Amino acid sequence: MSYYEVKSVVFDKKNGKIFVTAADSSCRPLYYVRREYASGISDFKEKCKQFWVSVLDGNMQFLKSCHWSEETEKAFEVIRRIEKEITPIVGDTSYHTSFWSELKSYVATTYLVPLVTKEDVAADEAFESEFAEKCLKKWREIEKQRADNGQITILSALKSSIFPGKVVLQCERGNRLIVAEEKKYHPGILDNAERTAIILPEGSGEDWKMIACGTKKDLPTILSKYPQLTDACKHSIRLRYYECYEGYYDVQASSLEEAMETLREDMRNGKVDGPDECYASGCTTVEMEDVVRRYAEYQYNNVRLNEYLGKNETAVKTYCDRVVQRFVDGLITVNEAMKLLNDTVKNVSANTTERI
Repeated sequence: MSYYEVKSVVFDKKNGKIFVTAADSSCRPLYYVRREYASGISDFKEKCKQFWVSVLDGNMQFLKSCHWSEETEKAFEVIRRIEKEITPIVGDTSYHTSFWSELKSYVATTYLVPLVTKEDVAADEAFESEFAEKCLKKWREIEKQRADNGQITILSALKSSIFPGKVVLQCERGNRLIVAEEKKYHPGILDNAERTAIILPEGSGEDWKMIACGTKKDLPTILSKYPQLTDACKHSIRLRYYECYEGYYDVQASSLEEAMETLREDMRNGKVDGPDECYASGCTTVEMEDVVRRYAEYQYNNVRLNEYLGKNETAVKTYCDRVVQRFVDGLITVNEAMKLLNDTVKNVSANTTERI
């Protein structure tokens, strides 16, 4: 993360201005520029507060040669004293609270702004002594509400490359891992009301690298240690199953067209039973059909830009549609369909419309 390396800062209380000489840490060599800070804020104390909050956030970091560096370190010591054994920034991320913002604002206003305005520090002893317990109490309430709703607090998450459609999660408690459906995970929270998540034993967090960052070659090792993850290897595949039927009928008519229309009409009216002999069947994935259809449309649009197309636009569209239908009917494989579609441009460029 980049930040500003601050060489010096001037607090001009008389004119209500702050001037910062700083360089962007991500640019090398460092180039220091002097600029006015927050010129749009007229209230000098508020401007100072925002400046120090930005410093506490790490957006600006003083060089050791700057005398404000020592004061900043003292402010962080105050923060550590108030936090006690907790880490508000982590708790805020997990429980969607804002205690870290509250603490930054308090320290900036109480300890740092008075250094600029030459005022006495007036610490709020009640706030400082009760802050950590207030955080813990709120987080426990949220944790209980989540437990009642079948939700689990999550510290970190990574989309799995081993388990299809799943994410590997690190639980907030017990140093354990969870493998769950990706759609059930929201930042910091897993919805496990349906109890579909696979919760690994306590201490499984030590295997985060193997499970979350592993590859297919690691799967045998993972399953030997955590056999409960076997079901996580499976995933839902939406298939389109089709069957084709045929039959032979004798129809009295004066022409082929009349015979075909008469047969269709008799079937619609129930006078004649439809065919019951299946001569072909098969399966395709809905996703693969969509791929072929989109590629056919892509090829058609490519050909439309070809100078040789001319009057053959309708023929090209019909060709692409027929290729897709042959794939959907199971008459050709996906590779054969792609090859036929690739030949579209070649056929049109050669002006061989009869091949289409």
